[in-house]
Amino acid sequence: MFLRSTICALVSAGVLFCQLALATRSAPELASEPNSVDIPQVQNDFYDDFQLRKHIDTLSGKLSQLRVTGSVSGHSLPPAFRPFAARNLHEILQSQSHLKHLLHLGTSDPHQEYAFLFPYDRTQEVLAVRQDPHIAHFGLITVARGNPATIKLKGFVRMEGVENRNLLAHAIQGADGWPGSGLPFSHDLDSLLQGRIHGF
Repeated sequence: MFLRSTICALVSAGVLFCQLALATRSAPELASEPNSVDIPQVQNDFYDDFQLRKHIDTLSGKLSQLRVTGSVSGHSLPPAFRPFAARNLHEILQSQSHLKHLLHLGTSDPHQEYAFLFPYDRTQEVLAVRQDPHIAHFGLITVARGNPATIKLKGFVRMEGVENRNLLAHAIQGADGWPGSGLPFSHDLDSLLQGRIHGF
């Protein structure tokens, strides 16, 4: 009787071990979090009036191609506020680095020029303007890969007459053209800094 009990116990233990081993081997891997990189500190290097107007025209044209209507103009930020804006911009870009929300405006080798929709809930704090659902603000930045990578804050613009901010954001994230296509396209900062975008 003792021998039979011992054998049964050993067999049961062996079966349990096999089941555990099989379960461990066949368990699916958990989905990983979006790849994130450390975003470099944002440097202030604002466009002069001529350069700002040029990029406002470029942004207006691309938004028009995305069938987004509104009037785009410059937003002046006093020099004393710019260091604070750059620090907050770094936090915003870090938290949204996985979002495909950087609308490409052009290339100034080695820098890529982008506009991105500024978060509505940070508008009053950072830009010192009253929040208005029909007014959107964009940050203008340049990004250069390398060691180290650099991000420069080039200025801010405002867009009046926004009918639906969510549609505006979706239009930018859905911009899927490519260089040379003549169509707008957008990138996410993670992929851009990690070199996962061909040609960038």
